[in-house]
Amino acid sequence: MAQNRAHKTHHFLYLGLLFLAGLSMAFSACEKTPIVLPKAVPGDSLSQGMLIGSEGNFQWGNASLSFLDKQSGTLYEDVYKTVNQKPLGDVLQSMCSWQDKIYLVLNNSGKIEIINKHSFKSEGSIVGLRAPRYMLPISAQTAYVSDLYDNHLSIVNLSTLQVSGKIACPGWTEEMLSFGEKVFVCNKYQAYLYVIDTKTQSLSDSIFIGYGAISLALDKNNKLWVLTTGNANGNNKVEPQLHCLLPSQNSIEKTIGLGMGNLPLKLQINAGKDKLYWLVQDVWSMDINDIAKPATKLIPSNGRTFYGLGYDAYQKQIWVSDAKDYVQKSELLIYNEDGTYIKSLRAGINTSSFLIK
Repeated sequence: MAQNRAHKTHHFLYLGLLFLAGLSMAFSACEKTPIVLPKAVPGDSLSQGMLIGSEGNFQWGNASLSFLDKQSGTLYEDVYKTVNQKPLGDVLQSMCSWQDKIYLVLNNSGKIEIINKHSFKSEGSIVGLRAPRYMLPISAQTAYVSDLYDNHLSIVNLSTLQVSGKIACPGWTEEMLSFGEKVFVCNKYQAYLYVIDTKTQSLSDSIFIGYGAISLALDKNNKLWVLTTGNANGNNKVEPQLHCLLPSQNSIEKTIGLGMGNLPLKLQINAGKDKLYWLVQDVWSMDINDIAKPATKLIPSNGRTFYGLGYDAYQKQIWVSDAKDYVQKSELLIYNEDGTYIKSLRAGINTSSFLIK
């Protein structure tokens, strides 16, 4: 997000489209070893790997996109820049995949870059956004985009790549989740989870959620989980919480307090959709049938700066990034569902998002 320390990095790798077109040499400020590149991943690259989004630093334009080919184990760094011969932009907030495209939401650049998910080649951009956070396609033609500053969601036409309308929604909007003809919208500085009617493209309801909804997940019983940050400031303090909702009724079934003074982030759900994961300095986990917060952490940070959290539903692995001092490249740590360490990789600066088909 747009509050990072500033510095810069250099990495140049070339990812071919369908087969190896040649050799490329990349030199960084401290590494001058020529790199011989393997063949590009054939077909749908996302079906065989993980996209790794690194925010970079606010106002430095050093956001980056890496790709891990899981068949070969090769990590390609800064693939957007090397394939398209231009920088990605400023602060890569989030990513989503829709049909044959990947949408890269650049918060401080005020735009969404679009790439082909087979080749990573640029296919245009969506501009006219103030400070976009997340994008949610709801049909073949339409997507919603949340925003840090605007008091509305933007409606985007995916054919023309233009902002076609707005839906009033007060304050800093965050993650969204589609359920039937509804879209549930998180709001960081409000006490409500907002509900959008996709038929009328308007705000239809609000659900009192305490304060600071930021992440959403849908479990195997079609129940909606909402992670909130709470509010530790002022006289009206609110505890961070996990809420379980009945989305068809817009009602809360149960609430689990996570403890004052904590700042939970990055709610994820496993492949079986019966176990939740989130960050509060460490990685925490609980079963969807639990009625109280976990007593022990799943993966202790041990002094590391856990910053991003993702889940690979195909290999059933937890991915967590260590941002270190926010100046170095992030380290990616991969674990089994039970918290057993598997291996680590490097990525870009302030890695925070992961995308697998």
